[in-house]
Order: sequence, then C-alpha cells, then structure tokens
Amino acid sequence: MPLVLAVHAVPTPSANVPFAVILLQDAISNQRVPAGLKCRQLVPSSGSMSSSLWDVSDPEELKQWLDETINVDVNHEIFEVQEEFAIGLGEVMRARAAEKVMGGTKDVAEKTGRAIGAAATTVGQQAIEIDHKLRISERATAASTAIKESAVGRSTSAAFTKVGAALGVGTKKVLENEKVHTATEAVSGSFKKLGASLSSLTGRRGSIGRGNGEGSGGEERTPQFVSQADEDSYAAPLPTSMPPTTTAPPPAPPAQQPAPPPAPPASAPTAAAAAAPAATSSPGAAAAQFALDDEESYKP
Repeated sequence: MPLVLAVHAVPTPSANVPFAVILLQDAISNQRVPAGLKCRQLVPSSGSMSSSLWDVSDPEELKQWLDETINVDVNHEIFEVQEEFAIGLGEVMRARAAEKVMGGTKDVAEKTGRAIGAAATTVGQQAIEIDHKLRISERATAASTAIKESAVGRSTSAAFTKVGAALGVGTKKVLENEKVHTATEAVSGSFKKLGASLSSLTGRRGSIGRGNGEGSGGEERTPQFVSQADEDSYAAPLPTSMPPTTTAPPPAPPAQQPAPPPAPPASAPTAAAAAAPAATSSPGAAAAQFALDDEESYKP
C-alpha cells in the first residue's frame, strides 16, 4: 500500500485548530474510516494548512472520501510520499511491520482452522463409509441382541434375579429374627424416652420462665450474660422503699479564741496564798481544817 500525504487547506481559519481538522480527527478516532484507508499521522496547525499521512490502496478513494465526509470550508489535495527520501517515518514503519505480522498470524490461524475442520469432516465421512462397508454398527447391534437372547444371557439374567430375590428374603429373615427385633425395639424405646425427656425439660423451662414472668409483672425474663467489664462496673440499684438518705452538713470548725496575755510574776507570799485554795478544794480537806481550828480555839 502506498503512503500518501493529504493536505487540508482552510481558506479563512477562525480558530487554533480548524473545524474541518477536528471533524477528521473525530472520524479517525471513532473508526469511521473505510476499511481500505489507514491514517498513520495527523498534523493539525493553527494556520490555513494541515496535513495527514495515509496508507491507501487507491489515492483516489481517499480523495473521494475526504471530499464527501470532511467538506466544511476546506479543500483536500493528495500527494504520494517518496519514502526513500523521507526522514522520521520510523513509527510508520513499525506500525506497518506489526500489522503485517498480525495479519500473517491471523491468516495462518484461519488457514489452520479451515484445514482442521476439513480434516475432521473427511475423517468423519471416511469412518461412516467404513462403517457402511464393513457393517460394524449393524454387527455390533446384532451381537448384543444375540447375547441377550442366548442361553448365557438368559441364565445370567436369571442368576441376577435370583440373587436379588435371595437378598430380599435374607433381609426379611434378619428383620424377623427375635434378637434383632428386640434390639430394634430397645433402640426405638431409647429414642422415645430421649424425646420424652427433652420434651419434659423444655416444658419445665417454659414453666419456670412463666413463673418468673408472673412474679415480675407478667413479663418473661430472658437471662442476660454480663461480661467481666460490665460486672466490674455494675452498681446495684437502691431499693425503692428506702427513704432517700440525707447527708448532714459537716460541723463548722471551732472559732479560734485569742490567747490571754501572760500574767505578771507574783511574789512568794502571794503565790502561796493563791495556791492555798487549790489545796483545800476537796470536802475532806475543808473538814480537817475546820476541826483543827476548833481544837486550837477550845480551851477548858
């Protein structure tokens, strides 16, 4: 496919990117380009000339598509690129090589798939033809039917029937055995007793729950599980019948009285006179003093 340069000329540019080039970019990005056209590069400009590089099978097809699709205030011209004198087309060359490899791989896969399908069809047809020729399916069906209808088949079927009947009779006899019957009844009775015990336990639990509910206003209480942290922080509620406790105010501290001034020093007689009443403060001492005075004043 030849590489061509498309020049897009805008007579009166009115924006940084001409509107016609924006339309072209949108068509390329959304893959609204015909299958035979491959845009390799788009170079918009703020002037009146913009360009693009295309791989096309026919340059006239590209010119026709541009004139029909991008036809808003623009003129298109197509020129073939001389690739041997071009510089900076490495990206275009790498894209071409990658697409070529992918196309080759796709072709190989499609050819391989078609070959495998054809081979499978051929093998299937050959197998059908061989089966028709040798009558393999017909013979296998006939052999199976013959075996079923032969004496060996009938005897085998009868043997299996007898084995089944014998197993049924043996099972019935085992169940009819007295020991087995007794053991079965004992197991059944144990299960019945266990069921009755569970029912009784459930009934007791329900009656206990109802009793607790009646004692607390008719509401059934559900046991609550308290964690260790809740138990540590739990405070018992005060009884409702106890009157509220009033806390007496703390006693007022005693008022500090000023200390009396120190007494002046007393003489020896004054001190003795002051100390004398203290010595006669008791009743016994006063009586003795009075008796002494009487004895001294008594003179016959």
